[in-house]
Amino acid sequence: MAVCALGLVRVLAGPIFQFSDAWQLVINTGTIIATFLIQNIQNRDARALHLKLDELIRSLAGPRRPTRTEARAGSTITRSCLLLTTIGRLDMLVLGT
Repeated sequence: MAVCALGLVRVLAGPIFQFSDAWQLVINTGTIIATFLIQNIQNRDARALHLKLDELIRSLAGPRRPTRTEARAGSTITRSCLLLTTIGRLDMLVLGT
Protein backbone atom coordinates (compact mmCIF):
# COMPACT_ATOMS: atom_id res chain seq x y z
CA MET A 1 0.00 0.00 0.00
CA ALA A 2 2.78 2.41 0.93
CA VAL A 3 4.64 1.57 -2.27
CA CYS A 4 1.56 2.40 -4.35
CA ALA A 5 1.15 5.69 -2.50
CA LEU A 6 4.81 6.51 -3.06
CA GLY A 7 4.44 5.77 -6.77
CA LEU A 8 1.37 8.00 -6.97
CA VAL A 9 3.22 10.84 -5.20
CA ARG A 10 6.12 10.42 -7.62
CA VAL A 11 3.85 10.61 -10.67
CA LEU A 12 1.89 13.62 -9.41
CA ALA A 13 4.74 15.60 -7.85
CA GLY A 14 7.26 15.18 -10.67
CA PRO A 15 5.73 17.67 -13.12
CA ILE A 16 4.89 20.12 -10.31
CA PHE A 17 8.56 20.31 -9.22
CA GLN A 18 9.81 20.00 -12.82
CA PHE A 19 11.69 16.79 -11.97
CA SER A 20 14.40 18.81 -10.18
CA ASP A 21 17.41 17.33 -8.37
CA ALA A 22 15.83 18.10 -4.99
CA TRP A 23 12.65 16.28 -6.07
CA GLN A 24 14.66 13.23 -7.13
CA LEU A 25 16.56 13.26 -3.81
CA VAL A 26 13.34 13.33 -1.78
CA ILE A 27 11.67 10.63 -3.88
CA ASN A 28 14.72 8.34 -3.82
CA THR A 29 15.14 8.78 -0.06
CA GLY A 30 11.48 7.95 0.48
CA THR A 31 11.80 4.87 -1.73
CA ILE A 32 14.83 3.63 0.21
CA ILE A 33 13.10 4.14 3.56
CA ALA A 34 9.98 2.32 2.33
CA THR A 35 12.13 -0.56 1.07
CA PHE A 36 13.86 -0.97 4.44
CA LEU A 37 10.55 -0.81 6.29
CA ILE A 38 9.06 -3.50 4.06
CA GLN A 39 12.14 -5.71 4.48
CA ASN A 40 12.00 -5.28 8.26
CA ILE A 41 8.34 -6.32 8.35
CA GLN A 42 9.00 -9.31 6.09
CA ASN A 43 11.96 -10.43 8.21
CA ARG A 44 9.93 -10.16 11.43
CA ASP A 45 7.07 -12.13 9.86
CA ALA A 46 9.48 -14.82 8.64
CA ARG A 47 11.04 -15.14 12.11
CA ALA A 48 7.58 -15.38 13.68
CA LEU A 49 6.62 -18.08 11.18
CA HIS A 50 9.77 -20.05 11.92
CA LEU A 51 9.13 -19.78 15.65
CA LYS A 52 5.59 -21.00 15.17
CA LEU A 53 6.82 -23.94 13.10
CA ASP A 54 9.48 -24.75 15.72
CA GLU A 55 6.87 -24.67 18.43
CA LEU A 56 4.52 -26.88 16.42
CA ILE A 57 7.30 -29.40 15.90
CA ARG A 58 8.16 -29.32 19.60
CA SER A 59 4.49 -29.72 20.51
CA LEU A 60 4.47 -33.10 18.81
CA ALA A 61 6.76 -34.37 21.57
CA GLY A 62 4.68 -32.98 24.42
CA PRO A 63 1.59 -30.96 25.32
CA ARG A 64 2.33 -27.33 24.32
CA ARG A 65 -0.07 -24.78 22.98
CA PRO A 66 1.11 -22.85 19.87
CA THR A 67 1.19 -19.09 20.34
CA ARG A 68 0.40 -16.21 18.04
CA THR A 69 3.93 -14.99 17.39
CA GLU A 70 3.22 -12.61 14.52
CA ALA A 71 1.60 -10.15 16.95
CA ARG A 72 4.68 -10.02 19.18
CA ALA A 73 7.26 -7.25 19.16
CA GLY A 74 10.60 -7.87 17.46
CA SER A 75 12.52 -8.11 20.73
CA THR A 76 10.04 -10.66 22.10
CA ILE A 77 10.42 -12.75 18.95
CA THR A 78 14.20 -12.61 19.29
CA ARG A 79 14.02 -13.73 22.93
CA SER A 80 11.64 -16.55 22.02
CA CYS A 81 13.97 -17.61 19.21
CA LEU A 82 16.93 -17.72 21.59
CA LEU A 83 14.88 -19.66 24.15
CA LEU A 84 13.72 -22.24 21.61
CA THR A 85 17.25 -22.58 20.21
CA THR A 86 18.60 -23.18 23.71
CA ILE A 87 15.86 -25.71 24.46
CA GLY A 88 16.59 -27.47 21.18
CA ARG A 89 20.29 -27.68 22.00
CA LEU A 90 19.53 -29.03 25.48
CA ASP A 91 17.23 -31.63 23.92
CA MET A 92 20.02 -32.70 21.58
CA LEU A 93 22.42 -33.04 24.52
CA VAL A 94 19.95 -35.05 26.57
CA LEU A 95 18.84 -37.28 23.71
CA GLY A 96 22.36 -37.62 22.34
CA THR A 97 21.43 -36.74 18.76
